[in-house]
Amino acid sequence: EDTPFLRSIQNDDNKQFRNMILIDPKKYPAVDRINIYGDKVSIISFKNKIVLTMESESVAQTFRSLFELAWIGSQKVGKVSPNPYIPPKN
Repeated sequence: EDTPFLRSIQNDDNKQFRNMILIDPKKYPAVDRINIYGDKVSIISFKNKIVLTMESESVAQTFRSLFELAWIGSQKVGKVSPNPYIPPKN
């Protein structure tokens, strides 16, 4: 959501080693969470009090690909960070 408070947090993206894109939650609601870590994916429904965790390299990679596609698309409809974090090249 694009609010003055979230913009102030977003302004610190570079210092916090993160990148945020603020989107309209009314147009693109996402009340549940998906966490991807290692070869695991957790889908969390706070409303239904359900957590589903899957351990699968291919499922985790599929969700990472979906995240990357969503990130690319959200840059077109959201407010991109004015101070993005750019990881150092190895």
